[in-house]
Amino acid sequence: MGQDKTITISNQKHGDILNLEKKYFTELEKIFKSEEFCESLLKIEKWTKENYRLLNSWGKVNKVQLPCQRIINYHVMNKIQQIVGVYNSAISADIAFETKDAIINIDSKTVSSTGNRGDFESLFFGPNQSSFKHKKIGVSKNKDQYPGLPVIFELPSSDILTKKPILTFFLMIKYTDVDNNFEWYSKDSEPNIRFMCIPNGDLSYLFKNEIISNPKTYAYAKKDNKNNKKVDKTHPLSYSFQNSIPIRVNTKEGFYNLNTQETWLETDIKGGKVYKQAISTHSCRIDFLTLKDRYDASGNVWEGIKSWVI
Repeated sequence: MGQDKTITISNQKHGDILNLEKKYFTELEKIFKSEEFCESLLKIEKWTKENYRLLNSWGKVNKVQLPCQRIINYHVMNKIQQIVGVYNSAISADIAFETKDAIINIDSKTVSSTGNRGDFESLFFGPNQSSFKHKKIGVSKNKDQYPGLPVIFELPSSDILTKKPILTFFLMIKYTDVDNNFEWYSKDSEPNIRFMCIPNGDLSYLFKNEIISNPKTYAYAKKDNKNNKKVDKTHPLSYSFQNSIPIRVNTKEGFYNLNTQETWLETDIKGGKVYKQAISTHSCRIDFLTLKDRYDASGNVWEGIKSWVI
């Protein structure tokens, strides 16, 4: 579900947030497409190639995650004039700072071309990386009443002290690391960088409170085992759920207990499958098409995702 242009903006504050997202997306895109930023990425590639054995000896699977965060921070801090300080919250993205009119969160995602290939074809993110107010997900298989599983995003829509809106951006960079060699992904004219904006939580109603395509992981209820360690609550697949209705949450089958209001989902574990008590989603995915067509306060269209080649 993308932004619905036909829905009326509730108030001027929300219109201002729409305009701020467009403003900072445009500024950041210019920085990330600049020759200076590209040169920094190529320097990372060269350094990683020449120090590959050292990085391997330290067991670094993703060898460029931290360097990319550093260059993003460096270039943004040097180019955006309105920065007035850092963002002090621990619930935030990799790079977070305050400007005169907003709190900016930028998350860097370096994605392996030989790892989970779907990770570059849709945006995956955790609960601390968005303020979007998503509706619950899941359906009953027998047309019974199932309230759905909560979708939890923990970033606030506005900073509690400054009252400035918190804006969320992601920069994804694709690399190849095979046969003891590292390089930025390159194949024909396929993009190896994507830049996108997740809408602020106060704008959720403009997307009908629905943007995720599916959960990637779930949060499960815990209990103490005999060693007083926290473990997931589970039932075997043979368990008979009493006073429960069959449900489906995305691709997972399960049951909803009408008495305890618990959601139990069939889940793969080492050695087979069990039912686990799910309390919410955790990391989620968004289809890029959902973020593409955005509209500012005046109804002017802009693109909330851009892709290019280093």
